[in-house]
Amino acid sequence: MTKGSLHRIYQLLPHDVRRQVFRLRRPDTYRLWQEMRTREDRDDYTFAPFDRHRCIFIHVPKCAGVAVSESLFGGLAGGHRSIGHYQMIFRKKEFDGYFKFAFIRNPWDRLVSAFHFLKQGGFNETDRLWAQQHLSRYNDFDSFVHNWVTPENIWSWVHFIPQTHFICIDGKPSLDFIGRYEQLESDFRFIQSQIGISCRLTSLNRRPSATDDFKSYYSDETREIVARVYSSDITTLGYCFENSNIELQQADLAIAS
Repeated sequence: MTKGSLHRIYQLLPHDVRRQVFRLRRPDTYRLWQEMRTREDRDDYTFAPFDRHRCIFIHVPKCAGVAVSESLFGGLAGGHRSIGHYQMIFRKKEFDGYFKFAFIRNPWDRLVSAFHFLKQGGFNETDRLWAQQHLSRYNDFDSFVHNWVTPENIWSWVHFIPQTHFICIDGKPSLDFIGRYEQLESDFRFIQSQIGISCRLTSLNRRPSATDDFKSYYSDETREIVARVYSSDITTLGYCFENSNIELQQADLAIAS
């Protein structure tokens, strides 16, 4: 039996059975994740706010996740983990009962943001060292897209991994609410109403050129490269290179259906 066949069988198991299999196969990771449910540390990753507020925030990289997490929970919360990871952390009753949400972003815009963020040193020393090794040869965004952005390379660092990886189960978005970076403040207010937290949305981790139009970074050729490499995000999340508010609203209806 192939590894792919075993994975498909595993995915068909009931939630709590898969969780127990995971506990037996990866006891150290399972133990660490359970300890993180009681860890109260604003400077480190923790799941304690999720149990406290009965919610799960899926932090998709470069979609204002630090600002959202700091504003709602006063710290980093869960970090860049997928919805599938949280099925292993929480029992089915907890997982089903918690309000699960994330923010997503136009893939072309997100790639520009990730490139500049890492070129400027990223979030920590690990980011800085990776960027120094892999991105230092690219002096501009155009050369980066032409020479680095491939279906294989984007999986080598978390900030470039497709957004669908974080929010989908079996290829379908599996959250209670998916907010959009393009309408961040209004979607943030809706999330506040759902989980009962009153706070002000902070503005963190914005690149110096954040007010620039991301479209100015692209040629026709690099635009098409990103369309091919991030086709799952574009198709599943309802984005095109230029999205109007009406198009985004229609895409939201498609995601919810």
